[in-house]
Amino acid sequence: MPALNKARDTAQGAKCLSSIKQVWNFGLLYANDNNDWFVPWEVRNAENTENLRWHRNPAFRSYAGLAKREWDDALYPRTFACPLATVGEQNGFIDLAYVYGMVHNGGDPCKPGNTNTSSTMFKLTKVKRHSEKVCMADATAAAQINMYNSTPEPFWKKGNEMGREDPPGENVAYRHGSQQNANVAFFDGHASPRRHNTLNWKVDSPTNRTTTIWFPYDKVLW
Repeated sequence: MPALNKARDTAQGAKCLSSIKQVWNFGLLYANDNNDWFVPWEVRNAENTENLRWHRNPAFRSYAGLAKREWDDALYPRTFACPLATVGEQNGFIDLAYVYGMVHNGGDPCKPGNTNTSSTMFKLTKVKRHSEKVCMADATAAAQINMYNSTPEPFWKKGNEMGREDPPGENVAYRHGSQQNANVAFFDGHASPRRHNTLNWKVDSPTNRTTTIWFPYDKVLW
């Protein structure tokens, strides 16, 4: 039975890696059509009535072959998601906000004059050391990744239960490797599982590699 469980975990991890690379590629297609700008983490809609996170961006969804406002613009076919992500699943679709998150710290404002440091976007030609920089990862909620200090234990033990906001979500979801690993897509397009201790960051070490992987431009904010 342990061998069977390990084989199942390995297969599910491999499927997730394939999915997160596919989702990352939609962002690359967006960049190809937008002067090297990767899909923004968040923008306002044309009516300026709501924020659109990257997974709800109509252009991004079009690269996945999904029509604008098709049923619910946060939902994607289950085949685009980590098989271990279950929060937000509806009739073969899943809210991608509870599957993968995107980094959003230290980038360029989405529009001139925007002072919200969270609403940022990244130009691929400005990213430093693409193969080291986290772009997307298994996430718990809100289609974003908020970094955590000290120990990740309260987060990674919960896996995708975190999407229920108890404790608060928006963190890396360690769904793989007996809830010790998260799958990560980097800015050069490769994806790999990462152990929780390699993703933890130290607020008092702004030059530490484990800190700077979260800041694509090396512009550490704290």
